[in-house]
Amino acid sequence: MVALTYRVPVVLVLQLALEALIVFAAFLVAAMPHHFPADVPQTAFYGAGSIFSLVLVSASGVFGLYRQDHLESRANHLARTGLALLIGFVAAYFAFTVLPGWDAFHAVLPT
Repeated sequence: MVALTYRVPVVLVLQLALEALIVFAAFLVAAMPHHFPADVPQTAFYGAGSIFSLVLVSASGVFGLYRQDHLESRANHLARTGLALLIGFVAAYFAFTVLPGWDAFHAVLPT
């Protein structure tokens, strides 16, 4: 019989949590001062930051940036990081465009 248990390393969980917090904080710093109108509810604003953070961290995971089972070259890592950021930004833009009830966010996105 095959055991289907897999232990997630604690370091990986901490790395994911820290990266999600950093991306969320970067969203808040970039968006808070002047980009969004004052009539945006706080819950919608923090929801947008959470979705942005989740999408970017997920894109990094999809491109294997959290794998620790092999050593890769610096150029390969940089290329995968750039691709993950590009795909993550496109996915976040799409998420902000599609989500209902976020008209204030739609107004500041470039078309």
